[in-house]
Amino acid sequence: MPLPDASVLVLASYMHDTSVSVKDFPKPGETIMSLGYVEGPGGKGSNQAVQCALCGVATALIGTIGSDDAGAQALAFWAQNGIDASAIVRTRAAGTGRAAITVDGRGQNTIVVSPGANALTSVEDVERQVHLIERCAVLVAQLEIPRDTVHRAFGLARVHGRITVLNAAPADGPLSRDLLALTDYLIVNEGEACVLAEVADDPLVSAMALSRLVARGVVLTRGDNGAVLYRRDEDPVAKGALPVVAVDTTGAGDSLVGAFAARLAVTGEAVEALAWGVAAGSLACLKRGAASSYAAGQDIVRQVVRPG
Repeated sequence: MPLPDASVLVLASYMHDTSVSVKDFPKPGETIMSLGYVEGPGGKGSNQAVQCALCGVATALIGTIGSDDAGAQALAFWAQNGIDASAIVRTRAAGTGRAAITVDGRGQNTIVVSPGANALTSVEDVERQVHLIERCAVLVAQLEIPRDTVHRAFGLARVHGRITVLNAAPADGPLSRDLLALTDYLIVNEGEACVLAEVADDPLVSAMALSRLVARGVVLTRGDNGAVLYRRDEDPVAKGALPVVAVDTTGAGDSLVGAFAARLAVTGEAVEALAWGVAAGSLACLKRGAASSYAAGQDIVRQVVRPG
């Protein structure tokens, strides 16, 4: 099925999340008792796709999951959210990705990812689905899948005039100049910006430097300080976070990326998309879990247009 004109294609990772709640993070070598745990769907790409769909935008996926129970749960979850997963590959060569998450009493989290089948998403997988790239408005990717695969997808998107959004996480070192040049909007948090720009202690300087290497702009996410859009030769645009008391910040950044991409697909306006992203990310902190905490488009837009 062809995608409609205002649609998002996500080159997506998927993780089966296990999240435990604790009062305080354990110290090295310390064993503590949890306050409870939950399991469910996660992974940056999948989370972002769910938020796109909740914003009312047609959403499709390219990615790889295992031929296991967790993979079957992923397919059911995407179907429930109206996401086109027909381009998802199931493999017996690796299990579905996993993530171990710890959430403390302040709503902060630590996450350890085992990529599993996500590491098998290949250049050939992307090339087989070029018809989806041809039809989407926005292509989104993260770094929980191989960088060569992202690079090929973004190259095809550039050929077909599609907008590319790269959430460069996790960031374990600088990106190639070629990949950055194929990226329209780069979305990073403060730590990731410093890693990518190799500026150790100043995320604002890092984001400005990165904005000169991408095609359109950099969105620097700043947690409870909101986010800032940097564009070459333009003044930065800042959007403050909503005044919420965080219960769990897991997946909040993915919510921001998804809402940003969804609104960008509809309007093409980065500043409006930034407002949607920040509002969505703030609302995602109000509930436990990742995609299960995400707000629908009608709830996001109420915050975007709120008085003041």
